[in-house]
Amino acid sequence: LLDHVDAVSVHLYREVHPETAIELDIEPLRDLMAEFAPGRDVPIICSEWGYSAAGNPLVDEDIQAAFMIRQLLTTYYAELPVSIWYDWRNDCTIHDLDECHFGLLTHDLRPKPAYHAAQEMFTTLTGLSLLRHLPSDDADVLLLFGDQDRYVLVAWTIDESLTLQSHDVLLLGSERTITVSYRPVFVDISPDDVSKLE
Repeated sequence: LLDHVDAVSVHLYREVHPETAIELDIEPLRDLMAEFAPGRDVPIICSEWGYSAAGNPLVDEDIQAAFMIRQLLTTYYAELPVSIWYDWRNDCTIHDLDECHFGLLTHDLRPKPAYHAAQEMFTTLTGLSLLRHLPSDDADVLLLFGDQDRYVLVAWTIDESLTLQSHDVLLLGSERTITVSYRPVFVDISPDDVSKLE
């Protein structure tokens, strides 16, 4: 079958944090594809994935916004060429029905926090490439984006309990400390600091 397709599409829905998709879904799928189609590099695309901000006691609109950014950055880091957020707008207005609250916009087209988070991410990272994943504590994710003139570190912590605590992270090889939490932060990094990062 893999000899006859251009890509393999997956839906990575889950009730836990987005980063689990790499170890639990993407890597095992790549291993299977390598086993059954050796020598063929078939891309995996995420054609649908999202988090509902209703009915799930773990995800409100603020956490939905954080998870949307983390989902897109996780699939980007995992080298999936396509990752599509579900959904553009809430499908309906029933308060506690999950299916109604996946959107970046409310049912009447008002922006939700996830919309603003996406806007911030795309504005900040447009034109930059992922340069590397920096070493960190197991619970922290540090991704360095940049070009020849500008560098941005995107950082967050993976807190499986979804507590909203933040903590400071000392960037290895640098004297700089940043504060991270469950919601990704975008930190401008000078070229001098980039050369010091391990």
